[in-house]
Parts: sequence; C-alpha cells; structure tokens
Amino acid sequence: MEHNYARYCCVVIGQPSLNLPGAPRKVTDEHFVDLWTKLADHYKDNPNLIFELMNEPCGLSATIWAETMTKAIRGIQSKAPSHRILIAGPLAATVVTFELRSTPALLPLLDLATYPGQIIFGMHQYFDILNGGTKDCLTWILFEPFFKTATDNLRKHKATAMLTEFGGGPNDACAKIIDKMLTFFDANSDVWVGWTAWSNMYGDQVISRNSSSEYYALTKVMDKYAPLK
Repeated sequence: MEHNYARYCCVVIGQPSLNLPGAPRKVTDEHFVDLWTKLADHYKDNPNLIFELMNEPCGLSATIWAETMTKAIRGIQSKAPSHRILIAGPLAATVVTFELRSTPALLPLLDLATYPGQIIFGMHQYFDILNGGTKDCLTWILFEPFFKTATDNLRKHKATAMLTEFGGGPNDACAKIIDKMLTFFDANSDVWVGWTAWSNMYGDQVISRNSSSEYYALTKVMDKYAPLK
C-alpha cells in the first residue's frame, strides 16, 4: 500500500497540472506502474497479499486517477495475475462520498478483473463531524443511508468492497456506531468482504488489548465479529 495521497514530494501522480508551483519534479503514470510492477513481481509467490494501489487519494481528478490505476492494475496482472487488488477513489475514498465521487470513474475498472472479485473497492469512514475520528461520534442513522446506497450499487455491479480504515475515541458513542456498522457488514457479507480498524499511538485513536484500559471499548466490540485467537 502507498500512503501519500497519490503524491510524491507534493507532486500529484499523473496529474502535473495539480502540482504546486515550482515543484521540483514530475511523477508520471509510468513511474507508478513501474513501482507496482516490481512489487507484484517480488511478491507474486505470496497468495495472501492484497495490493492496495493507494491510501486516501485526494485533491485530484477521479477520471484521470482511474486511468492511472488502470495502467497499474495491468502492470500488476502481468506479474501476479491472480492477486487481488484494492482501488480507491478521491476524497479519501469515504463511504459517504463513494456514490458521488468514486462510482462513475471507478466502476469501469471492474472489467479489468481476470476473475470475479479480483478488483475490490477500498473505502474509509469515520463517524465524527470532521470525518477524522478525533471528535465525538455521531449516530448510525446519519451514516446508514450512505452505506446502504454504496452496498446496493456494488451488489448491482457484482462488486465487492473492504472498509480499510475506521476508528473512533474511547467512548460509548463510538463503540455503538462501530457495532452497528459491523452488524451491517455481516448482513451484507456478499459485498463487504473485510474491514480494518485504524489505531495509532497518539490522541484518542488507540486500540488496546488490555481490558482495564479505556481504549478497550472498541476492541471489545470488534472481538465480537473477528475474535483474536
């Protein structure tokens, strides 16, 4: 997975018109394809890997970004034709913005799959007013329509998705909304094939295995759906 928002040194991959004035270099689609082709060749013998092309692409043209990802997918398939590939749209690829900002440009990429389910949509979602996981979580009723719309659209196109980042603070509100979301995923497992929680070592975005920690609240919820052995 790349985690630079489709940029390298503030230069947008394949979209030079969006570069900051005076940017020292240009990063082309060919650079991006070369990277992923080499990674795919290196890891081609590990069938458990999923290649996530980019984490949280933002501030770019979804249509041009889809063209860039198309080239990268073909590069990966030339070396690791059976590996699954995660793709993501702009605006940090949130579930809330998926229908409006990602669907039109990204759905055609499903045709690149060599078998059903090879191309997976990666999305993120936080549940506070800033969509950053640092404020109090809101209620599921505000987000459920977006999850339902995305799910129905993906199912219509026989597509699958993973929520590759979510999280929240150590409080009941965040625990409740994540519980409802994971229940939703279980009920729609033909579309939602996986999820990954985000945790870091600062602020409130921490997940703890210590049952006496205040940060155990979210872990306890997630253990219901994916218990750690």
